Amino acid sequence: MSVTFSAVNDSVLIHISQEASDKDFGAVLESFNNIPSLKEVRIDMKDLVYIESEIQEQIVSIKKNVGAKSVHVVLLNVSESVYTTLEMADLLNLFIFKQDLSLYHIDELVYMFHNPDVANEISVYISSNYSPDFHNKMMEGANSEDSQVREHCILTMGRAQDSDATEVIRQGMDSVYPNVVRASILALGWLGDCESKERFFNFISSKDIEVAEAAGASISLVSDERDPEKLRKLSESENSNIRIIVAGTLSLINGDEAYAIIVKMLEKERNEQVRTVLVQRIAYFNKPDATEMLISMLDDSSKSVKEAAAAGLGRTGLRGHEDEVLKRINMEDVWLSYFAVKALGQNCSAKSAKYLKEIYNKSEEHLRLAIIEALSNAPSDMDNFFAERLFDSNEDIRKVTLSAIYKSNKKTAIAKSVKLLEDDPSWLVRYKALEIISIEKPAGYKKVLTKIKKKDNNRNIQEKIASVLGI
Repeated sequence: MSVTFSAVNDSVLIHISQEASDKDFGAVLESFNNIPSLKEVRIDMKDLVYIESEIQEQIVSIKKNVGAKSVHVVLLNVSESVYTTLEMADLLNLFIFKQDLSLYHIDELVYMFHNPDVANEISVYISSNYSPDFHNKMMEGANSEDSQVREHCILTMGRAQDSDATEVIRQGMDSVYPNVVRASILALGWLGDCESKERFFNFISSKDIEVAEAAGASISLVSDERDPEKLRKLSESENSNIRIIVAGTLSLINGDEAYAIIVKMLEKERNEQVRTVLVQRIAYFNKPDATEMLISMLDDSSKSVKEAAAAGLGRTGLRGHEDEVLKRINMEDVWLSYFAVKALGQNCSAKSAKYLKEIYNKSEEHLRLAIIEALSNAPSDMDNFFAERLFDSNEDIRKVTLSAIYKSNKKTAIAKSVKLLEDDPSWLVRYKALEIISIEKPAGYKKVLTKIKKKDNNRNIQEKIASVLGI
């Protein structure tokens, strides 16, 4: 049949094929009367490449038929083209949309590996529901000439911890396709395949950066006490990509020896990109002197290194070195000051907050923006300070301030957003206010948005309101 249905307890599942016509829905509609406790109607549309108007009408009829009973109608596995058609017909707000991969045949799931947008999701689903049938299908795919299918079948077997597939996965490292080689290396790392470790080391020098990164990640998963020394030797390579991979691998291995090697690498490194990566990786180590080292990197001549140091301090915390960061905020070195404030932002104490408020009016715009962001994490009440900033003539200041208020006090942010959405001259500020309202959905928000839609001519505002209201 073109339309089939089955009932389980208080739910009905309907499957529609591409050949369905409006005449096929009669028995479906009648079946609802036989389920007095009906709570949900699920309509599987995975076989619809397109949807004709008569099928749309039947789906709407189902909604009308059960809507008065407060029954949810869920459209499952809707293709992009069908979704677009329903959107054009202004029907999206009638239904709930979900994906249910259990309704697909195994061959259909494997075919979906060709779609990069969903391939990873499919792989995770199969590995989470692994069975002998899935094992056999993945083994078949792992020997396929289709590199996309082979890649994702190998990744799936690794995720599923299918150790029986180890030898087949190892063969993937000999593929001419880098994506298959990468998948094989990752899967073997997940399986803890120590026998392949020497090959992983060889792949660190691969010209394909994703293959090299996969090798580093898998080395970290099967590492032993001998591996840091091997990585130290590789760290002396003239190839900057290899040095970057080594830094990442050492941070994943962690430990005293790995940390000492990274510190030595940073002392000698002159390449800005590699130095930036090394600073980023130092933050992964729980070492007392890591914080001091990151603070010293704020003084580096490279802007990217400063940025990495500030982000790293947000990860490690200041560990009693707050004053060392505060003294780096001056009006002479604007970027040092900026990233020092950024570092304080994730660890903003009452002391830091007081100082940042004192220097705010003497600071340039980019530093003011950083100060406002930092103060959103302050332990003390910043409501008055933020309230003043909402009257600043600079739209970026007002926008960032509203974000800061939302982070520190949602109730206040909602009230401010309603006012700014009506009155602020900048559409960027109004849009930020609209985003907050659409997320929090305060009482009466639909009335507010309907009013704004009638008077605000900005296209971005109009489209966002239409999306929120489903109109």
